[in-house]
Amino acid sequence: MDEKLLRFFKLVNYNDALAFENATLKDMVVNTKENSWTLRLTSENIININSMMNLRKLCADGVEKVSKINIE
Repeated sequence: MDEKLLRFFKLVNYNDALAFENATLKDMVVNTKENSWTLRLTSENIININSMMNLRKLCADGVEKVSKINIE
């Protein structure tokens, strides 16, 4: 698993990392004006929709000092 993606999962307390086993964190855009992050993921396989929705739900609330996290 991509180490950067794994660190992000720990940050947002996401526990279904196996669903993203072949995914990588391509890049991350930090928007300081809107206090948001946009993460761009790539994967060799299709990611299970429930796993993606669970991750998006966790990210919608943001994390400490970041008001919103978007996943592409």
